[in-house]
Amino acid sequence: MEGITWDKEVDALVVGSGAGGMAAALTAREEGLDVLLVEKTGRIGGSTAISGGALWIPLNAQTDAAGHPDSFEKVWTYLEQTVGAAAPDDMKRAYLEAGPRMMDYLVSRGILDLAARTASPDYYPDLPGAAMGGRSLDPLEFDGRKLGGDFRFLRDPLKEFTVLGGMMVNITDVRHLLRATRSFAAWRHSMKLVLRYAADRARGYRRGTRLLLGNALAAQLFHGMLARKIEYWLDTPALALHRDAAGRV
Repeated sequence: MEGITWDKEVDALVVGSGAGGMAAALTAREEGLDVLLVEKTGRIGGSTAISGGALWIPLNAQTDAAGHPDSFEKVWTYLEQTVGAAAPDDMKRAYLEAGPRMMDYLVSRGILDLAARTASPDYYPDLPGAAMGGRSLDPLEFDGRKLGGDFRFLRDPLKEFTVLGGMMVNITDVRHLLRATRSFAAWRHSMKLVLRYAADRARGYRRGTRLLLGNALAAQLFHGMLARKIEYWLDTPALALHRDAAGRV
């Protein structure tokens, strides 16, 4: 593009730091490209960091071990019932074929750590092709201290996912906390959580470093970026795409 002096040139420019953006940046780096990720806000994680973090990836490598053997035909039947013509067949097929490969790619490189749900019905369990588990996966707990000083740039979770002003909890934690005075096991679990959180705050962290749900998913990907020294710019919105005479960006 003649007449333009670029401040930065890279092989791959990724816009947005949600799970999709960070996964794209990580894949590009793994394939040997020079990568820059830009994020319009001042924090990393996008909507992923404030989500529940579940990934719906049928035919994933953990499906059988979760006790729910699956097949392409079964999932396709379910998608036909739920999505139908709202998405083209080639797009649905691409999702089912590429989703498990994406997961295997990132897991095998130590970027993602996921666990399939053994009991998690699809949203429409009565429809043909629905499964009672195995298709949904959750990110495993992540230690935010692994992010070092960059932990402060990770977007905070929703307040609804925290207690005591910044301690993340999941449904299992909540059950233990509610029974802490009635069960020794629940008390022990609760004390472990609270003491960890108290230690985090004493060390100067403004919230707990035990990360769960979508915050853990974003943190896993962010950690992968930091380990691979992928450059990221915050407060950097993409304003326009420059095209050449042939229309290429």
